[in-house]
Amino acid sequence: MKQWFQTAVFSLGLFVLTACAGLTPTEDVDYLALQNQLDEAGRKIEVLQHRMSVMQFMLDKHQQSLGELEKLKIKNQVEAKPIQPLIEQPPVREADLPPAAAGTPPVTKQPPVAVSVTQPRKSAKQLYDEALSAFRGQKYDLALSLFQNFLNTYTNHAFSDNALYWSGECLYSQKKFTEALPVFKKVVDIYPKGGKAPDALLKIGYVHLNLKHPSQAKTYFKNVIKRYPFSPAAEKAEHRLKLMKD
Repeated sequence: MKQWFQTAVFSLGLFVLTACAGLTPTEDVDYLALQNQLDEAGRKIEVLQHRMSVMQFMLDKHQQSLGELEKLKIKNQVEAKPIQPLIEQPPVREADLPPAAAGTPPVTKQPPVAVSVTQPRKSAKQLYDEALSAFRGQKYDLALSLFQNFLNTYTNHAFSDNALYWSGECLYSQKKFTEALPVFKKVVDIYPKGGKAPDALLKIGYVHLNLKHPSQAKTYFKNVIKRYPFSPAAEKAEHRLKLMKD
């Protein structure tokens, strides 16, 4: 891509130089037309630079997604296997015991010992999907508990930023804005390059709107546009800023 851009710029420059070189001192020069050509060449260069910036951003996001998928694959491979339940031994029948010798006191029967069965631990994906399903079903308290369980069980997992973000959404959906605020800030601080960072920053602006802090809300909306200019969150932030001006 970079080589193509350099070739385009070189071609435009060569075109302008050729046009200028073809003029002789005795010829009448249309300086206005020449200036227009130079301005047009400058505009084309700016367009090419903008396209390169957009394509570089898309390439970075693609590489980031590949990295997250690779981390998820490695985590799933090293997860502990479920512990097999212990098999309870059948009780000994009295008929199977050998006859007691003369003078031997009878054997007192002991009550059967209960054998505990350890339930297999849910995988990270199972626990995360269960929490997300509870959230979509508007069972916010249950979803919050499951997301917290996920974060405590699977630390530094590829889904950790998502689980933390949805924990904030559980609180926000219940209008617990002051409790949701530090959760969204934690997402931005700990996972600034994560997939949920733009949405978390946008949500902080919404929280301040609900808390009647318009100036702080505007600051965070502008931050979304500045830090994540090509994200859907930036479009929502820009739209919200326009509404606040009206």
